Amino acid sequence: VIYRVMEFLHLKETEIAKGSRPMKVLVVDDEKLARERLQRMVSTLDNYEVVAEAASGDEAVRKAVEYSPDIVLLDIRMPGSDGLQAADQLAGLASPPAVIFCTAFADHAIEAFDVSAAGYLLKPIRRDALIDTLGKIGTVNSVQRRAVTGVDAVSYDCRARTHISAKTRR
Repeated sequence: VIYRVMEFLHLKETEIAKGSRPMKVLVVDDEKLARERLQRMVSTLDNYEVVAEAASGDEAVRKAVEYSPDIVLLDIRMPGSDGLQAADQLAGLASPPAVIFCTAFADHAIEAFDVSAAGYLLKPIRRDALIDTLGKIGTVNSVQRRAVTGVDAVSYDCRARTHISAKTRR
């Protein structure tokens, strides 16, 4: 069973790397121009597609439930429910998305990681910084692999098949 789960994780990583299933992105910012800029930036990247946008934390949670994004690019300071409150609610979903905060304020970084942020980018968002952050969260690390399978990467690698042999009857 553990071997099959590891194969599944590897297939999912490979599937995304090959582009057969793009990562779904939700862009959340109260400023329309900032949302449009992020959408344009994401649209130029392979294997990522913006599936929805939102202008507030409350709307972000509703859209996340509706569209099941893999990633949420989330501003912190917004009217109504802010990004930190929204991220806390997103973390409680059955299949929570990875949250990357995109904000002009560096002073919220500690709070952001307290609500399980996968990344923290300062505005204006640079394309290379976005690409680096997306790349980091798209890679399954050994802690995540162990949480899912109960087996660490070293044990898995030792058990990996290197060849197949078969007997035939004559």
